[in-house]
Amino acid sequence: MSGPSSGDAPRVDARAARSPPTDSLSQVNNTNKRQKLDGGSNGNKTALRRNSASSLNRVLGRRCFVTIGATAAFRQLLVEIIQPEFLKCLSDNGFDVLEVQCGPDYDWFQEQVNALAETSKHGIDITCFALTNNMASHMLACRGEAGIRLAGCVISHAGSGTILEVMRYQAPLIVVPNPTLMDNHQAELAEECEAQNWAVYGKLG
Repeated sequence: MSGPSSGDAPRVDARAARSPPTDSLSQVNNTNKRQKLDGGSNGNKTALRRNSASSLNRVLGRRCFVTIGATAAFRQLLVEIIQPEFLKCLSDNGFDVLEVQCGPDYDWFQEQVNALAETSKHGIDITCFALTNNMASHMLACRGEAGIRLAGCVISHAGSGTILEVMRYQAPLIVVPNPTLMDNHQAELAEECEAQNWAVYGKLG
């Protein structure tokens, strides 16, 4: 997959990850505005005001959510996103969390994560699960929101249902066709998504 860093990094095209929506780049306004608080001494009020301003300045980092779908395995994609080069690519671009929905390959993928040295993770917090009934929460966590979180990125197999769901939640999207599926039909959908500027076409290898 093509990526934003040079050298031997997996070739994930991360234009979507590097180009978050405009609202995700907005700064919190009036962070130093005085808070009207009841009770306590003046000193306590000052401390509370500072804590409140500090909390407003805390914007959540960027998250990458990878989903391969509920039924078909997609180990080629899982292999690439667990490489230290890819994790460094995420870290270099301001990501700190990688969540992976890995379907039938859950046990295998968890073993790979456990085997990774901490230095190979480059500070990325990696979690995984097989399936979930709440995909929306993981996708929404990748959408930028002014003053709350920076825009992240969803990396998905090129299934039409998943693509439509990510587009509905307006999260940056990279679609990676699964070449093991019949006639590699996902490639055509990925090409069309990129042509319409709905997503970035990510390629393995």
